[in-house]
Amino acid sequence: MATSLRKTKIKGTTSPEDVPITNPQGLSAVYSNHFGMSATLTDFTIYFIEMGQIPGPDGPILKQELKAIVTLPIMAAAGLLQVLPQLLQQNAVSVEQLKKQMSGGK
Repeated sequence: MATSLRKTKIKGTTSPEDVPITNPQGLSAVYSNHFGMSATLTDFTIYFIEMGQIPGPDGPILKQELKAIVTLPIMAAAGLLQVLPQLLQQNAVSVEQLKKQMSGGK
């Protein structure tokens, strides 16, 4: 549930850590392996798509399915620019650790 307030918190402000996350519409996670984007002066939208193929009688059938559309204020782009490099760096470390484990720790 909600965490305790930080000592350095400015009076009258709310931190995301102080507000519990709810899911009243029962939203579920979706998989996406591709995306597209568009933008206005105030917002940007990310279109999450799953691209792939399924077997068909005459060979593979290509598919492209829209999974989610998310619109964010343009100011959220700065936060994404900070978080994405951290995620990529953490992923690179995890991949290296996995390679070491698979090769017998060498």
